[in-house]
Amino acid sequence: MNAAKQEMFETVRSVVAGRLRDEAQIRELAHRISEESTTLRRRMDRAVGYARAGLRLEACAEAEAEPSVFELAAAFDSDVMRQWRILCSKNKLPLQDEIASDAIAEIEEAIALTAPLRSRLARMRRLVLSDASAWQRLEILRELVARDSDNPAWLEDRAALEPVTANELGDRFEDALEKGALDDAELSVTRLEDGNWHWSGAAKVAAQLRARLDRALATRTALEARAVIALLDEEWAAENESGAQAALESWRDLEQRMLSYGSEMPGDLLARVDEAEAWLSARQADAAAHRENIDRVAALERLVHDDAVTLPGLRKTLRSAEQTVAGVPDDLRASAERKIDSFERAARMKRLALIAAVVLVLIAGSVVTVYVLRQSEALQRIDDIAAAITSNVDAGRLAEADQQLAEAEKEPAVAGSPMIAAARSKLTAARAAIAEKRQKFTSLMAEAGAADSDGAKPDRVEEAKQFVQGEEEQAMVASWIRSHRNATDTRRTDRMREGIGRAKATTAEITAAQPTGDASWDGTFNAWESALADVQRQYGEFDEVTQEVRAGRTSLMAQRTKTDAARVETGRVGKLGGLGAAATSPQKLADALAAYITEHDDSAEAKDFHVAKVALPTWEAVTAWSAVQPRPTVLLADRPQVERDAVAAAIGAYVQAHPSSPYGSACEALAPLLVAAPGWRVDLEDKLENMEELTYWMIERKDGSRWYCKADPRSSPLQPQDGGAFKSVMVYQGKSKKTAFERFEQLQLKTEGPSPQMVFSKQLAELIADDEKSVNDIDGAFDAMSALRENETMDGALATLLMQGLLEKMAPQMPVVVRPQIEAAVKRLVREKLETIDWINPRDTDARTRSRAVRVVMREAVQPELWRKAYMSAMASACAPLAVVYEPAGVFVKSDGKDVFLPNTSTVAPPNTTLWIAEPPIGSKPGMMIKLGTVKQGGLVEFDSASSTVTPGSMVFTIKRGGKP
Repeated sequence: MNAAKQEMFETVRSVVAGRLRDEAQIRELAHRISEESTTLRRRMDRAVGYARAGLRLEACAEAEAEPSVFELAAAFDSDVMRQWRILCSKNKLPLQDEIASDAIAEIEEAIALTAPLRSRLARMRRLVLSDASAWQRLEILRELVARDSDNPAWLEDRAALEPVTANELGDRFEDALEKGALDDAELSVTRLEDGNWHWSGAAKVAAQLRARLDRALATRTALEARAVIALLDEEWAAENESGAQAALESWRDLEQRMLSYGSEMPGDLLARVDEAEAWLSARQADAAAHRENIDRVAALERLVHDDAVTLPGLRKTLRSAEQTVAGVPDDLRASAERKIDSFERAARMKRLALIAAVVLVLIAGSVVTVYVLRQSEALQRIDDIAAAITSNVDAGRLAEADQQLAEAEKEPAVAGSPMIAAARSKLTAARAAIAEKRQKFTSLMAEAGAADSDGAKPDRVEEAKQFVQGEEEQAMVASWIRSHRNATDTRRTDRMREGIGRAKATTAEITAAQPTGDASWDGTFNAWESALADVQRQYGEFDEVTQEVRAGRTSLMAQRTKTDAARVETGRVGKLGGLGAAATSPQKLADALAAYITEHDDSAEAKDFHVAKVALPTWEAVTAWSAVQPRPTVLLADRPQVERDAVAAAIGAYVQAHPSSPYGSACEALAPLLVAAPGWRVDLEDKLENMEELTYWMIERKDGSRWYCKADPRSSPLQPQDGGAFKSVMVYQGKSKKTAFERFEQLQLKTEGPSPQMVFSKQLAELIADDEKSVNDIDGAFDAMSALRENETMDGALATLLMQGLLEKMAPQMPVVVRPQIEAAVKRLVREKLETIDWINPRDTDARTRSRAVRVVMREAVQPELWRKAYMSAMASACAPLAVVYEPAGVFVKSDGKDVFLPNTSTVAPPNTTLWIAEPPIGSKPGMMIKLGTVKQGGLVEFDSASSTVTPGSMVFTIKRGGKP
């Protein structure tokens, strides 16, 4: 609290304690205390109004400004101030305004609610002062909106900052794109696509930047792809299969990325990749065949060196090894055949031993023996031929087997052998098996279908692998698998492109639309939503398609937001247009504004209407003035005090009920002009009845000397002497009130009887007692001053002395407009030192001179008629604005940045009708009526320059017919 206010409260303590008794200072202090309390109450009303409108930070700023309302409220609520209020009430001094405790509670609640926001606001201030990016400020502002969602200030700040942030992100995108920093560019686009934007243009900007980013990413991916192809060529030239395979995997990743950007790889690169894949597939097939050959040859080599091997097992392993691509090495084949021959020779030796035993037993039959030997040799030869045929069949050398069989069939004895027949059957069975496997292989490959067709069956190819019998069939299988994989990848790619194309087409259609608030757009939005859902359902396995669908739904959401905003805007415009019809009374308009704020809390008008509603008490005060009775007029200057008191009570009750009224300052100016001032009347009546000097009788000589006496001089008899007569009268000798007999010659007497002051006192008493002449205290005071000033019969010193006493008593109670002049006149008369003039002593010539001089001074200092005119002028000035009565005419709004007056009736106001706005008190500035504009021909309004400062949503008034003199 500053020193001036501390001194004010210290002065109040002095008055309450009885240390200060000067009436003028106390009255001045009372006026100051009243003004300070009124200022405090208005500050609290503004702070509460801000808090109720959701502007809590503004309420805190208003309340915490030095000196704070809490400090002042505590000072006004002290025991000393309560005693001061009682003192003012008893002495009819201005009272201090009462401070509502609930207002303090509301302000404290607003401060408590804003406490958690202080750190965020401090950080926001630091960001602003440090020239932080708009994106950082927007992130902090979004947190403030989340934490203080009912404060419209954050919503307005966010709406203003989002376009700025979008422009900043766009600039960052351009810089990053120019520098080739595509990751930074993608970060800017991602922030625009995060779904937290309320600005409708964010989605459009994001779509444009995303398209440019995709093109840049596609260009970079194409360069990376060429680098991968160069690496692939190097690995191919070096016949490094693993390196080539890794390069192809990198290529496929880049190809998927390229598709996600909505582009395709260059055709020359695609052709080169197809060639590399064909080479790699062939190399992989050859490698598999070589591995199989190595495995079978290794198994054959183990059996050759295994003593426990059997002849059938060795033959079977040899045949399987000979069926591989590379066949069996010659040395290994020779070793295997030697081992087989050894097995066969052992078998023949056993047979020869048996034959020898038979020969030994049948030695006698030499012929038989020879025959048997020959038969045995023939059989051995047949067995060898049959074994060779069988071995070739088992080894898969069917051509050699055919040749051997053909040579054997040239000899009838050999051809008819069962063993040859068995070998022939085995050869036939082998050929049948080969034909059957070829048939199955051919059938399964036929069932598998074309490798690049949609109906291809890879499982049939897998089944056909077990029937492969040569390099040609092996190559056929490898070619089919490679073609099928390429076709599958192609179809997958085509399908993904189709899905991306459909999603992008729908998204483009959505983005290009210009929706309005019409209800038909709901069906269009549902159709788009269904189309996107179909794309998601059919192509949901592709992440790229899902991303495009998500982008489409984001655009759709933005379009729905536009439609919702258009409908809200349509409703807002309709609601705004309906405010005029609601402006028939202040409360109806306030209810309509509250309904508008509730329905359109994010509109630009909502904040203005929040502020405009604060003026509701002022609007009600304007409309309530027409009901005030009796009405104040300038004629009250000449009306009885009873009527003046009634008017003062009426306007006092009105101001008490409507402290924010524009009539308040005029009522405050008029009230002191109507107060009763009986103090001077009581004192004057007491003097007229009891002042000794006014009861004197007087006898006056022809030389002008006046002698004052206590009794009527006419009662003293004349005494004859020397042909003449005289009388002796007991008269006062001066201010000492000493008396002595004075001789008065009859021929020297001018008058005798009542003194002029005795006569004047009776006349003045009759004047102030006559209600028709002195109708009220103020009028009577002016009349009494005029009578004293104009009196010529009384002694000048006595008249001036009476005037001084009269002015001293009436000055504190006279209106402020004339009080300084009266107090100045009192000071001027005091300087004459009237108590030193002995006006009673007729022999004191100096007293006679001074008496005449002070009468002149009194007439110069005291100007009752001028003061009366000043009082009448003040009455006229105070009553002039109170004579005007206003009535609601409509509401003032802004539409598309233009000032608009919405009348509350369908009837066009007459031309030259003046429109008025009731401005509530602001700080020490009182409430007042401000001219808004003038209605011209056709109902058009010509707004004054003051309309730029008028809050939209304010009630508009016109002067009521007959409401202006």
